[in-house]
Amino acid sequence: MLVPTQDPDAWDVFDYLTDHTHTPVPDTTWHTALRHAVDPDELMTLGFHAHDDAPIIAESVYRRAADAAHIGAMVNLGLLLADAGRGEEAESFYRQAADAGDTDAMVNLGVLLADAGRGEEAESFYRQAADAGHSGAMVNLGNLLADAGRGEEAESFYRQAADAGHSDAMFNLGNLLARAGRAEEAESFYRQAADAGHIDAMFNLGNLLADAGRGEEAESFYRQAADAGHSDAVVNLGLLLADAARGDEADDSPVRSLAPSTATPGLTVHTRLGSTTHGREGSGH
Repeated sequence: MLVPTQDPDAWDVFDYLTDHTHTPVPDTTWHTALRHAVDPDELMTLGFHAHDDAPIIAESVYRRAADAAHIGAMVNLGLLLADAGRGEEAESFYRQAADAGDTDAMVNLGVLLADAGRGEEAESFYRQAADAGHSGAMVNLGNLLADAGRGEEAESFYRQAADAGHSDAMFNLGNLLARAGRAEEAESFYRQAADAGHIDAMFNLGNLLADAGRGEEAESFYRQAADAGHSDAVVNLGLLLADAARGDEADDSPVRSLAPSTATPGLTVHTRLGSTTHGREGSGH
């Protein structure tokens, strides 16, 4: 069922149907809404609400909106197809949206290509999105470069994204610096990410501090990560406290591994108005 909005020329799906019931919306209701949706924005709205619960309906309306040159519909259709394992079709729609300048499509296409082992092509699209200011693209590009052994380039993109406030970039940069033996710099970025609520950063900062013999500080960050549900932090906190109780020397303490770097949310779902919500992770690096 479609209902009027504040815009006299636009309609929305009656939100009770999708947001306030656990009962699946009947196919007849979706098809009734489908018959009444004509404008590309209306189709986009319908597809957005059907995306998870009625993917066949969502694909149908996204295709109609995409045929009418709706960029957000192309991106969402690409995501729907990618999630269904239909990568070639997803790539086609991502490319159309990317060619129209949509930076989320560039990132999604980069994730798709990277997962398919097509790193050079992925790098190209990440760079296009990064050049347009997409901080998530900067993180994924940093990951791609770091994995290829191009650490200086990776550091540059991580720093750009960190300067834009991206906590995954802060965390990944901390990992890059820690592995390069630049502990003081790594600590600074771990702290920034931890302050932003990044749980793995709390854990890795605890490791860094524990290895430096700063047990009280390490304990604080392990506790924060453990309270947030990080199981390895619980283990390391226990080891730290046991070592302190025994008075063990630092040389007898266990080797602590860093939590791996993470990827930015790569795949994004456009809402009816073309803004984005993040909730699907790209591959970790």
